[in-house]
Amino acid sequence: VDLTTPTLIDRTLFDNEKVRMVVCGEVWTAALTEGGGVFSFGLGGRGQLGLGDQDHRKIPTRVPAAYFNDERIVMLAAGRLHMVALSQEGHVHTCGWGKYGQLGHDSPRDQWVWCEQPGGGVWEPPDALNPLQVQQAHFGNAKVVSVAAGEGHTLAVTGCGRLYTWGDGRRGQLGHGAYYSFLVPEMVDEAAFGGSLVVMAAGGKQHSLVVTRHGTLWACGCNDYGQLG
Repeated sequence: VDLTTPTLIDRTLFDNEKVRMVVCGEVWTAALTEGGGVFSFGLGGRGQLGLGDQDHRKIPTRVPAAYFNDERIVMLAAGRLHMVALSQEGHVHTCGWGKYGQLGHDSPRDQWVWCEQPGGGVWEPPDALNPLQVQQAHFGNAKVVSVAAGEGHTLAVTGCGRLYTWGDGRRGQLGHGAYYSFLVPEMVDEAAFGGSLVVMAAGGKQHSLVVTRHGTLWACGCNDYGQLG
């Protein structure tokens, strides 16, 4: 049933922890508590809830800490059908829809694999139904301090002010001066923002915006409605 006024979600559903952050995908939600717990609910058909299955959840359900290598999560981002979680250690964990490589695991799919077997074949379930860590080497082994997500692409900012993007790049939203996708994080040219270091980024449906330490705002990607400013 749709709700037309804000309605309180009982804190007991979050194990009585205070919620400090919430993100929304197309038809799903994830919340981060003060204790670093991640709770997800809504549509789960592509594994975006990070609960190890494709079931839907009508109430907030805790994502097992083991799926994040028992690291404390400090930030979340939500794409259309993929989740991005950043740990206190600066590690990026992703799950869900991976058609364009937005999970950063060097695969252009959400991991469904056709496996030939005697007498026929079988579809093996995705291996990204629960969060997997993106290899730190893709970020130059630097600590990631901020993450964002668009419909089918992902962005991360490192502590040294570098921007990494990956996933769907068909409208130029990755900022690499091209119209193709990347399956793993790729650093945007340091000169792209006038030499200024990056402090945060945001991902729209098919566009990206970046704020630098000099307070300048940069945009790239789809501009069908003037969303690049």
